[in-house]
Amino acid sequence: MKHHWFLLSLSVLSQIMYAQTKVAQESVNLGSVRLYLGQSRTDVLASMASAQYQLTAVGEGKTNYGVYLQTGGKFALVGNIAFTNDRLTFINKDWNPDESSDYDLAKAIFFASKSLNEQDCESVRLTTSSNDQRSGQIRTAVLSCVGTHRRFEITAFDLDRSNPTGQQKAASLSEILQLEK
Repeated sequence: MKHHWFLLSLSVLSQIMYAQTKVAQESVNLGSVRLYLGQSRTDVLASMASAQYQLTAVGEGKTNYGVYLQTGGKFALVGNIAFTNDRLTFINKDWNPDESSDYDLAKAIFFASKSLNEQDCESVRLTTSSNDQRSGQIRTAVLSCVGTHRRFEITAFDLDRSNPTGQQKAASLSEILQLEK
């Protein structure tokens, strides 16, 4: 009987170690810095600072940050990160440059798709949604790599003329790694 408990314990332990290894392997380059899910806050903040990125805390508690890169005197948002219990649990990489053209967005979709293909993703799930509001319509397509924490979100915004930013049509492409809450 002890032999069965040992084998069962060994099996459970190996599954836990595999799951932890899989999470640790899930990473994304945010600008020039490779970030890993589960990485410590200290390591992430030091890496981002040494690469000259500006981090701005969003909300209370300094757990969510916007990541900015200064180019030509302007700061451009390159993504967002978030921590839970001082571990990196959320990475959002913005794939499309500010004020991108249709060509730039198509090129970003190609490279994001290539990245998904390189992640050993055996199966991809596609979901879509549309949200009609008084201010306009938001359409989203999400490609999720089944069995991982990685997804890509393609969003098209069609806003009415009263939008405070003045922008009526826009699109975005984000690569997201997120541990379940």
